[in-house]
Amino acid sequence: ALVPHAPPALVIEAVLAWDGESITCRGRPAALHPFAVEGRLAPLAAAEYGLQAAALHGALLGAGEVRPGRLVLLRALALPPAPLTGAVTARAERLAAGEEGALYRFAVEGDGAPLHGTALIAFVPPAARREREALR
Repeated sequence: ALVPHAPPALVIEAVLAWDGESITCRGRPAALHPFAVEGRLAPLAAAEYGLQAAALHGALLGAGEVRPGRLVLLRALALPPAPLTGAVTARAERLAAGEEGALYRFAVEGDGAPLHGTALIAFVPPAARREREALR
């Protein structure tokens, strides 16, 4: 798996296009998201589509190497006035990246107004990953 999620938390169904700078994905319909209520998804929960698209992009750039990370900052989040419904498309654009993390801008669209935001993702250092795995 290229992202550290499993159904029902895995919300990306397919990669539509990607290159060295961005990715566009088809997401599961908003009604099937694990946090959907009566077929509608709260705008803040919809950010998960963009975050998973960014994680998938990073894994594809790393030739399939999954680098566990943590969301440390969510900025410039423009929430639509209504819940997300219908088919979902997520786009993530890498703004910067380094050994310690990556900065992505994302957009999530369904029926209605889109959601936009910027996310800073910090990678978990290899030593911390080894310590965590030793505790299992």
